[in-house]
Amino acid sequence: MKIIGHDKEKKIFQNILQGDKLHHAYIFSGREGSGKKLFAR
Repeated sequence: MKIIGHDKEKKIFQNILQGDKLHHAYIFSGREGSGKKLFAR
């Protein structure tokens, strides 16, 4: 799935996954329509 924008957030999660430091939960907050659900998937 291609996510447009959210470059900072994508980089953070790429680093987390590469470093094998994934936590059990993350909170995605923001305005309606900002892509929270899409990014979480």
